[in-house]
Amino acid sequence: MNKKNKPVNRRPRNLAEWQTYLAPHSINIKHYLPQQGADNSELEIVCMLCGAEEKVPAANLVRRKKSNICKNCGCRQDYTTDNIQQLIEKHGGKLLAGEVTNKESVVRIRCACGAEKDKRAQDVRRRPGSCDSCRGERVRHTTLTNNNNLQTAQKVAAERGGRCLTETELVSVKDKLKWECGLGHTWKTSLESVSKQPGDLVPDVQC
Repeated sequence: MNKKNKPVNRRPRNLAEWQTYLAPHSINIKHYLPQQGADNSELEIVCMLCGAEEKVPAANLVRRKKSNICKNCGCRQDYTTDNIQQLIEKHGGKLLAGEVTNKESVVRIRCACGAEKDKRAQDVRRRPGSCDSCRGERVRHTTLTNNNNLQTAQKVAAERGGRCLTETELVSVKDKLKWECGLGHTWKTSLESVSKQPGDLVPDVQC
């Protein structure tokens, strides 16, 4: 094989090597601006498949996957209805409506948590296994677990001669809990409300 036509197995260092590197991927070079240091050179390229043109530093271009050297073609391949649907279903969700042609395309999905949401294709790709609803619920679950509000309510009730009858462990200070005073009367109010009342544990309408 002629040395001139040998494939480039290292980073291209000049115009001829870049042409050899890019030709198999249907990329032509419109302009090549060499700089000191091969990675600092700049290329203006054109995709022969889609016609997209781009100016890109050599260092950035050489880091791209060979299947995605043209950013326009690469994005179109990544953001298709089939690809996004497969990604959603892989994480337990369902695509309900919408066609995907690019990263800004909006689709209607049913998340694995059951919530239905409109999401952009790029947001599906970033967080394919969750939506605002289930992420918010996870945050709430973590917060309530760390706060130990039920244990606090039980302690407050006991100190005031009554009981907190609620058994659900994850509660906020604003959730309505079930209380029982020393005389056996029961009612519902929040831990926040009880904490503001001085003295024995009694309902709003006293026993």
